[in-house]
Amino acid sequence: MTDEYIYRIRSRIAEIERELQRIQALEDELEELRVAERVLGRFGSISEVAINDRKQPRKQSIGDQIVQVLGFYGPLRAGAITQKLDEIRGSETRKLTVNVTLSRLKATKRIDYDGKRWFVIEGDEAPAVQPAGASSGRGDTLPIERLRLIPKP
Repeated sequence: MTDEYIYRIRSRIAEIERELQRIQALEDELEELRVAERVLGRFGSISEVAINDRKQPRKQSIGDQIVQVLGFYGPLRAGAITQKLDEIRGSETRKLTVNVTLSRLKATKRIDYDGKRWFVIEGDEAPAVQPAGASSGRGDTLPIERLRLIPKP
């Protein structure tokens, strides 16, 4: 009788070990799929990118948006630029993103800083679209819904 119990126990142990090996193989496959999902999530598939490029116009960079805001509103402090971008984009823009972008724009000589405010360097493009009724755009107060940033072609 004891031998029969030992046989059943050993059989059950072998069955559980086979099941554990199968589960380990499934866990390995799951991990590979998660890695692939993350990679595709970051870069997208080639066909997905091509389809999206055809469907949607290219989004304007934050740098281009900052240059347009400064071109329309004139010299502004970094906080005011962030506030204008938030209003225009309809979402919150991180201050760090704006500050890093301002520094990069300064390094490429698109904008400059006088110690207090950021401004567009003469000769750089004005905003792609100026709101109706705005003469020079400098210092004008205008409802934000009338200022729309248009991507460069």
